[in-house]
Amino acid sequence: MLIGVSCLLCGPIPFVGLVIIMFAREIDAIILAKKEEVKWKKIFSSIFSLPNMIIICTVLPIIGCYMLTNNATGGGMYGDTADSPAITATSFYMLHQISSFLRTYIQHGIFGFYMLEVGIYLLLIWSFHKKEVIFYAVAISLFFIPAIHIGVSNDFCMRASIPGVFVTMVWCNEQISKLVKTRLKKGLNLRMTALLLALMIGAFTPSVELFRGFYHVVKEKTIFLENMPNETLDVVDGVSYNFETSNASEQLFFKYFAKKLK
Repeated sequence: MLIGVSCLLCGPIPFVGLVIIMFAREIDAIILAKKEEVKWKKIFSSIFSLPNMIIICTVLPIIGCYMLTNNATGGGMYGDTADSPAITATSFYMLHQISSFLRTYIQHGIFGFYMLEVGIYLLLIWSFHKKEVIFYAVAISLFFIPAIHIGVSNDFCMRASIPGVFVTMVWCNEQISKLVKTRLKKGLNLRMTALLLALMIGAFTPSVELFRGFYHVVKEKTIFLENMPNETLDVVDGVSYNFETSNASEQLFFKYFAKKLK
């Protein structure tokens, strides 16, 4: 929990995706322990350890109060829903029927986005991880994450998916490493060829991102490219953005935990 809370402070939205993976990893450990007849007491004692409980009862509530002051979580003013091909959190919870949910996904292009972004890779490496809970947790979470909006723009989708996409990258790297060690001698099979082609095509996106970074550094003649046009606390113009807090002095965190000394 101490490591997790540290990650929460550095990246609150990616932390959501990380928590899903952490839970799935523990479930995998419990299943493995059952097969190997290891005492569950050892696993649960490590999860519900004294340091973990202290962090949950002391540090986590304070950080939670701080995070809830953000406009995007309703701490100040609510941000407008982004005008983009995704589903808002409200409509996401309103979709009770699976058929309706899938139809909405297809209409907004999210199903195609999922397949191109990560689905093709998960499909090609599925047979190597089909007995792992963490694999299905990553696949399912990355399917639903684009349907959730918090505040303005697609910040939740872009950030919460980072841990799952990163783990998928590691799995692909594992298969490529095995390919280099063994398959190059035996020859490529259809699945490995498809994985290599998918990775080569997918490499265009990070290549463009890297080029954009170098381009702007050269253009601006500086590596300091931060864009900070607004105040973080008590937004001057009264406009609600993500990562900002309006009426900070009225928020629970700033009233009690970060009270201004006179």
